[in-house]
Amino acid sequence: MTETTEPGNTPARHGGPPPYPAAEFAAALGPRQLGGIYHHHYWRRSYTVLDISDRDPQTGWALTVEWHDNGPGPQPTRHCTPWDPRDQIIHQPTPHATATARRRLTELADHF
Repeated sequence: MTETTEPGNTPARHGGPPPYPAAEFAAALGPRQLGGIYHHHYWRRSYTVLDISDRDPQTGWALTVEWHDNGPGPQPTRHCTPWDPRDQIIHQPTPHATATARRRLTELADHF
């Protein structure tokens, strides 16, 4: 299987799942961007987006996030919860935040 890197997304594997339909993906993703910080209204927790994929083999698309709370250690989670209008943008990313998110994802790889 060959990997190519797509801007803003995880490496795509040729022969893997096809990309999630663009319009549906954009609607579900909402304003979230790699390195951005958001607050989930339902869970009442904030998180940083570490990865965005439009080719998840189980759900079609997924986010990898690191939750911000007082729990023990890092809590990276992969999920496909669509953006809800009640969610909040805490901070949209800068190029530095995007690079930091990619580095943090590498550091947390053992926690998945």
